[in-house]
Amino acid sequence: TVGCSSGSSESKVTISGSTSVGPTMEVLAEGFNKTNPDLVVLDVMMPKMDGFEATKIIRSSSDVPIIIMTALQSEEDILKALIERNIILTVGSVTSAKAVENAGILCKTTPRANIEIDTGMGRCGFSVEKLDEILSVKDLLIDYCGTFSHFSFSFAEKSIYVSTQLEKFKKAVSCLNENGFKTGVLHIANSSAFMKYKETHLDMVRVGSALLGRVEGADAFGLKKIGYLE
Repeated sequence: TVGCSSGSSESKVTISGSTSVGPTMEVLAEGFNKTNPDLVVLDVMMPKMDGFEATKIIRSSSDVPIIIMTALQSEEDILKALIERNIILTVGSVTSAKAVENAGILCKTTPRANIEIDTGMGRCGFSVEKLDEILSVKDLLIDYCGTFSHFSFSFAEKSIYVSTQLEKFKKAVSCLNENGFKTGVLHIANSSAFMKYKETHLDMVRVGSALLGRVEGADAFGLKKIGYLE
C-alpha cells in the first residue's frame, strides 16, 4: 500500500504497508494516520486483508482518493471476487447468466443477481421481445432477487416514451411470473422519472444524477440550487 504525501515543498512517497506481505488492520490504521497521504494505491489481492476491506477502513475516517489496482484479469476472476463479497450482480444475457452460475459454483455459493430487461434503451439486457431467453436461465444456480430496466428518454417533455417503456416492463414481468420466474424487487425509475412520474417508483428507484443536483425541471418541485462544490 503506497501513500503519496505532499507534506513539504517537494512531493514525497511513503510506504504505509507492503504488498508482498499485506497490511493488518492495525498496521494499515497506524500507517495511514502517520503519513496522512494525499493518495492511496491498493491491490485487491493482498494476503492478510484485501483491497475492499482496506478501502472500508480508510473510508471510515477519510475521503482521500483511492486507486485500486488488481491482477484480476479474467471475467471469471472478477465475478468470483464480487460473489465472494456478496455483491448483487446484473444478468442481461444467457451468456452472462451462465458465467455467473459457473463463478458461483467455483465459490461454492449461490450468487445473487438482478435480471436486466431492455425495454427501449437499446444498450444492454435481455430483449423484451425474447423473454424465452430469460426463462431458459430460470433454473440456473442463481438467486434472482430483482428485475429492472432503463428509461431512454425520461427527461423529455412528452411522457409517451416513459409510459410505453413502463407498460412493456410490467407486461414482461407479468409474463415471467406467470411462467414461474420470480422477478423479485422491481425497479426502472432513474432520477428524472423519480421526480416526474410517481407511477414508475415500483419497489425501488435508482437516484443518481439527482444527488449531484442535476435534476431536469427541479423548479417545478420547489427545489432551489443553494451552492456548488469546486
